[in-house]
Amino acid sequence: MPEHVPLYNDMRVNEYLNYRAALKASTSADERTVGDVKELCGLREVENKLIRALSKGFRQRVGLADALLHEPDLLI
Repeated sequence: MPEHVPLYNDMRVNEYLNYRAALKASTSADERTVGDVKELCGLREVENKLIRALSKGFRQRVGLADALLHEPDLLI
């Protein structure tokens, strides 16, 4: 992941991931997938916080969760 992940800082983690999943609607991203990705990336404890209030590490986790939403075969 890049050092500074481009995110919408005025959105909450849940809002952002659901928004990104909707943009990727042509893939398998759905509500269950969003929940699975939040669990995998350890975002449950911050899912209702504004992204701008997160530490750099949690912002990187949100970026990783976004990348995993469409279940890629390979992630670089």
